Amino acid sequence: MSNKSPNMFEHNGLNHTSDCMLRLKQSLETIISAIPIGSRVALIDEPVHRNVGDHLIHLGITQFFREHDISITARAHTYSYHHRWLGRRVTRDTVLVCCGGGHLGDLYPAHQTLREQLVRDFPRNRIVVLPQSLYFEDKDRMRLAGDIFRDHPDFHLFLRDQDSRQRAEALGLDKLYLAPDMAHALYPIRTESRVPEPQGGRLYLLRQDREGADQAKSRATETGASDWSDIVRLPDTLALAGLAAAFRALRGVGSLKVLETLLDRRRAVLVERGITLLAGYEEIVTSRLHGALLGLLMGKQVRMLPSLTGKAEAYHATWLKDHAGCEYGSRGLGRRARQ
Repeated sequence: MSNKSPNMFEHNGLNHTSDCMLRLKQSLETIISAIPIGSRVALIDEPVHRNVGDHLIHLGITQFFREHDISITARAHTYSYHHRWLGRRVTRDTVLVCCGGGHLGDLYPAHQTLREQLVRDFPRNRIVVLPQSLYFEDKDRMRLAGDIFRDHPDFHLFLRDQDSRQRAEALGLDKLYLAPDMAHALYPIRTESRVPEPQGGRLYLLRQDREGADQAKSRATETGASDWSDIVRLPDTLALAGLAAAFRALRGVGSLKVLETLLDRRRAVLVERGITLLAGYEEIVTSRLHGALLGLLMGKQVRMLPSLTGKAEAYHATWLKDHAGCEYGSRGLGRRARQ
């Protein structure tokens, strides 16, 4: 039986309740087919970096697990993963769960390498990758990843858009599932306490990193737009770098619970800051998928713009094309930020 713990983000007075968003949250129940209620899991590939969207995903994962009596018995990421250390903390029945996101592929090789190593190291445990977008620039590298994943007898892959699922099917992977992003587990997110007097208007949140499409980067220059980097301050950067170094230094040595607690606190701060950034506006225009999802979780009007990998367009086409509060593309869009 599911233990419905209170959702720290829930607020029954949300003004813009959306049937579409409720359906997407309910669609996450398909994950139970691979991670049954009451499971004990090791959560792998946790974010220890500056991307607020990845931390939002992590909070969605832990919320979903709480609501379905799924216990996290061990944790690891690219800095702390150690085969023998993790092996001493899991049993044959432990499900090894990789966090969701947008780094299944060769754009972020450290994350891909970790997943492939996990598959090799634990051939007898079930391995589940939570909803991801799949994108490889190198087709040979993609085929190699397919070979590695296919060799595991109990490898389950959740894809968060139809394009990614078709790419995975082309690799011959069979235990495939379509599911929305884990951030939907947080719906709804209240905003009233963040901004007592919302200023209304439009906020541009446009990515300036390697995944930013040229069109969105150009618009960012024209509008003076924001990005996640604007709310990640120097103390955050230093704290995350320090945690990464500490995880690496203590890798395979012993308990990391103190470091994990510090990371969880920093994660909550960054997501809260993202919520506060969006809370004062009626409309969010963004080339960041999780800028869009966070806005929708908060009941905002959202306009999604392209990114390099096409994941925003693919996600919109798969899940959001019938959502009246969410559009894709820049047609008819004005150029003035923070109106």
